Amino acid sequence: MPLRKKTRALLIILGVLLGCTAMACFEMVRQPSYFVKAVIKFLLFGLIILGACLVSHDASFLQNFRWQGKRQFLRSLCLGFATFALILAGFYVCRHFINLKTIAHDLIHDENITARDFLPVSVYICLVNSFLEEIFFRGFAYLELRRFVPEPVASAVSILTFSAYHIAIISGWFSPWIALLILSGLALSGWIFNRLDRCGSLYPSWIVHMSANAAINLIGLMMFGYL
Repeated sequence: MPLRKKTRALLIILGVLLGCTAMACFEMVRQPSYFVKAVIKFLLFGLIILGACLVSHDASFLQNFRWQGKRQFLRSLCLGFATFALILAGFYVCRHFINLKTIAHDLIHDENITARDFLPVSVYICLVNSFLEEIFFRGFAYLELRRFVPEPVASAVSILTFSAYHIAIISGWFSPWIALLILSGLALSGWIFNRLDRCGSLYPSWIVHMSANAAINLIGLMMFGYL
């Protein structure tokens, strides 16, 4: 593989690792409110992608924002509904092993998210945060990276960083066995998202990601007494 491709692949991998590590360190050291963390995350992920595009003098990353047709949209929508139902069913089965009071306590004290704030935060997580993560972990860490490395390598980088990033966020919320189950689910989700986006568009995975977040947020609304 030419040096130019190796350099650009390394640039993307380092950018993804930098983004995940910086967010994890910022959260552990500073323990900011969710609003502050959301702003930092938006700026950090955005600047990393922009910086990589400017250094490589290549705007091909923008091609990942194209739609691929009605059939793709409908298939993603059906999978999104199935994901929504599966997460709720999984919660129902495992509900006796999940301490919602502990999660609510951590959200209030670590994220400064109260019952009053949770509804607008859940809307942001469902619509905006999911799209930002798809841009970073699928558009950048997978679709852009696979232009310079074999697809299995790009997919592995995307899956591993996506899973590690999320498991760091929810560490301490669940028992080790439940956490391991969630980690496996995150890895599987990352693989599915990558498969959906093989066409070159990040919108299919975003639709399913939104559906998953909607189900999780619905559980959160129950936790805070909205439902």
